[in-house]
Amino acid sequence: MIRKLTHGRKRWIATILSVVAAVFIYFYLWRKFDVNWTRLAEAWRGANKPLLLYTFAFSAFWHIVLGTDKWYRILKRLGAPTTWLEVMFVRMGSDPIRVVVPFKSGELANAAYFYQRGELGFARSVSSILFDKVLNFIGTFYWLFFGLAILAVARDDSLFELIPREGQERIWEKLAVMVAAGVVAGCLLVFAPVRDLMSAVGGKIHRKVRRLVDEGLAPFREMTMRQKGFFLLYGIFFQMRPLLVLYLLFAVFGSTPAMTEILTFGSIVVLMANIPLTPSSVGVREGVIMFLFASYGTSSSQLLIGSLMLVAIQIVPAILGIPFAPRLLRATIEAIEGEKETR
Repeated sequence: MIRKLTHGRKRWIATILSVVAAVFIYFYLWRKFDVNWTRLAEAWRGANKPLLLYTFAFSAFWHIVLGTDKWYRILKRLGAPTTWLEVMFVRMGSDPIRVVVPFKSGELANAAYFYQRGELGFARSVSSILFDKVLNFIGTFYWLFFGLAILAVARDDSLFELIPREGQERIWEKLAVMVAAGVVAGCLLVFAPVRDLMSAVGGKIHRKVRRLVDEGLAPFREMTMRQKGFFLLYGIFFQMRPLLVLYLLFAVFGSTPAMTEILTFGSIVVLMANIPLTPSSVGVREGVIMFLFASYGTSSSQLLIGSLMLVAIQIVPAILGIPFAPRLLRATIEAIEGEKETR
């Protein structure tokens, strides 16, 4: 019982700290950029509401249909006896959980579902999610470097002058961490010696850790290079979604950056939003947009764009997924209880 309470307290502390961090970031942005309710209301009145609704619908369709299809294909490659519709219901059911639970841990509900159904082991279920996220990371890096390559060919360095000096150091430090994560992801995808090394390190810790690592790396090991190439292209295409959403949201407020800026700075926004600091990266996304796209629109419209990007990318899918969440939560609880009984 004491151990159970301790774990519960840790989760509550993590949640409270993440919410406090989000509030602090918003307060800082509000003061730093001199935002107030009057300016926010003025920016909102000038927004193109029909285009905004179209952006929400477009983002939800891309997330549900293409996201389901990508993960379904991964699960089938791992041998899961599932259907496309089942995968869609699981993904939609986990969307509300991912919005509420901090530190990107809501994805574990998906793994718990397939584990509880007996279709995949828990580690193997997690590996399907890990592989999916690696594809997304690599896809985002592709668009980032594609935009930078265009700038290099055009010999255009004016884009980097848009970053306020006080925001450069923090943004590039975080970007360096994300680039390192992308390099590791690429090594996992391609190089067998890296996977073998991780497995050996896990074995040094404990044989169960090695088994967990081996199961977690299953998609990277079992798929052929042709299959990995297919999924890599799928991940690149899938990661166009947040960039197109960002472009449309700027259009909603009457200011559209060049596509090169969307590819480069937009990719940085996506990468920074993956830092598990606050629930759904609330505040982080808005802050990066306000720093990087300072020349487009007002601070109030930029803050709204960041918040509406959260709505388009996560809140709308979460609302649509509410009817499917109880079933997923029940499966998650049963999986946890079943794991306890086996110990």
